[in-house]
Amino acid sequence: MISFLDTYNQKILDYSFALFAFLLPLSSALPNILIIPIGLIFLFKIIVLKRIKFSLFWLINLILLIFTLTLAITQHHFIDELSFQKEYLAGLAIFLMIGEVSRTKKIELSFVVGVLSAIIINIFYIAFQVVNFSDLNLSVGSEVNNFLIIERPYFAFFTVLTNFIIFKWIRNGQNKYTYLIATLSALFCFFITARLGMMLHVFLIFHHIFKSLKKTKFKQITAIFLISVSIGLILYNNAYLKKRLRIDSNIEKTYEKLKVFEIRFTVWDCSIQTLSNNWLIGLKSHKNLIPVLTDCYLSKVDPKRKHMLKYYKSRKFNTHNQFFDFWLLSGVIGIFLFIFMLTYPFIKAKQHRQMLTLLVLFIGFFLVENVFHRQLGCYVFAIFLGLYTPKTNYVSWG
Repeated sequence: MISFLDTYNQKILDYSFALFAFLLPLSSALPNILIIPIGLIFLFKIIVLKRIKFSLFWLINLILLIFTLTLAITQHHFIDELSFQKEYLAGLAIFLMIGEVSRTKKIELSFVVGVLSAIIINIFYIAFQVVNFSDLNLSVGSEVNNFLIIERPYFAFFTVLTNFIIFKWIRNGQNKYTYLIATLSALFCFFITARLGMMLHVFLIFHHIFKSLKKTKFKQITAIFLISVSIGLILYNNAYLKKRLRIDSNIEKTYEKLKVFEIRFTVWDCSIQTLSNNWLIGLKSHKNLIPVLTDCYLSKVDPKRKHMLKYYKSRKFNTHNQFFDFWLLSGVIGIFLFIFMLTYPFIKAKQHRQMLTLLVLFIGFFLVENVFHRQLGCYVFAIFLGLYTPKTNYVSWG
């Protein structure tokens, strides 16, 4: 058995991670099963082969988690906070283990095929619902979300990551027919009207054009520009999209409408208000933080709107911003560690070229979601940043 693992441990690890990446857009449960073979092979490398690699990027994340849990101990909330941070802990484990992978391209391909499969499945399912239930309203975000395999913000972000990979392939000389997959991925994101996903797609397209300038002919750039303008005009005149994005006749009316329908206006207002009194050391645990935020939400709602009071009271929304979450939880030191973790690769930009683009995408996601509160968010962050951490940035033991 030892000789078999000694010979095939790398292949088992690579293919297990490839299957993990494929299943990530399709199931919330199945990827967890694959942690077993991945973990066993990783332990084999540590115990038998006495080999392990870790990066400074991973160490900063680990220090941030330890500091957060230490603060919770001071409040006698260690067990509660550990339970709250278990997804982050799992993400750290994936981050560490993926450093041992040798076939990055295989994992990229598996993820792209997984997202493409999820898109196709959802297209057929939504088409079935539209045919059989004509009253289906696709302009209501919560209703669209009911027909998606995974939640809309994460699905949209997965399409963005798919196009990050595809554009990278194309710049490296891959078959340009992969543009068809990129187009389908982008169109699906626009179809489910995830606002952040749409903006990040625009960023990716311009980033790809900029990176491809030396290899792209003038007529190709002109064609891309004209197509982009055409799509923009079509979207601007699309009544369904306007309704979904709450776009009104002018900026003032659009803003007022967004304030009514977008919970982040209330959530971020309360986060800033809470931060003004706890900016130095934070509230030290989520058990302390969540009730404070919920009380603030209720104070912002008109008492006559009983359905909204009930809504905020039952949902107990998090900060919907990963920066606010770390700052409110662990004060100045916590937010410093988090920002340092995100900005460290920019210090060594030449080594971290792929990571820089990825971090811009993730920072956009962090601004509107508490990504580390979800297992899915922790997994995708760990896989992608782990894959693109330069090998020269790893420290080996053994």
